[in-house]
Amino acid sequence: MTQMLTKTAIVVQDYDDAIEFYVTRLGFTCTEDTDLGGGKRWVTVKPPGSNGAELLLARAVSDEQRSRVGNQTGGRVFLFIETDDLARDVALYKERGVTFARQPEKQPWGTVAVIQDLCGNLIDIIEPLAKPRRIRDYHAHIYFDEDTVDLARQLRISIGEQFAATLGNWNEALVGPHPRWSAEIIFANAEFATLVPWLALNRAGLTIFVHPNTGGDLADHRDHAIWLGNSVELNLGIFTD
Repeated sequence: MTQMLTKTAIVVQDYDDAIEFYVTRLGFTCTEDTDLGGGKRWVTVKPPGSNGAELLLARAVSDEQRSRVGNQTGGRVFLFIETDDLARDVALYKERGVTFARQPEKQPWGTVAVIQDLCGNLIDIIEPLAKPRRIRDYHAHIYFDEDTVDLARQLRISIGEQFAATLGNWNEALVGPHPRWSAEIIFANAEFATLVPWLALNRAGLTIFVHPNTGGDLADHRDHAIWLGNSVELNLGIFTD
């Protein structure tokens, strides 16, 4: 079975006032505004960049429905919206006159601020903690030049003979972020505890750059770098993440 939530309704006093709040103040996109006749409209909005469910703005037309305006969930938070930058959104909302029920505060799962819509319904704006990246494997790059090419070649052969490692590209040219010629070695997490100490003791004076592969290239090469020998400046400008 495959299902998906496409819309959730909120009872409002007036279509245009609700559109002004969600679109003009919160920056939502109005995805539809169709006149159904008799004063009734089909109005849907959604957060910027969202591929999730839309919010259906339903104008109250009875006393019972009007009693729910501003109290959609009996005082509980009605909507939970995730953002990629809470500080940016808070500054923008304050500039646009959005009412805050609770200022931003850090929680174990992220940072959250609580705002009110124009009728008083509570909305959590959440910037979740970034999920820790998993180390898929490790890469080692043996640096060499014309004078040390034979040393690098022999070291590479020894690694292939003694360890369960993949002998990657042999580059007698500058490639990627590397400022010197390089030989790539790829090895599994389980090999780290034996291969890296061996490299430290058997690198024959060569510089070796080791880094995890998590899929975050910039952080892997800049923040998680392990240098055996003298470090060199990498060309990190090629990375964007």
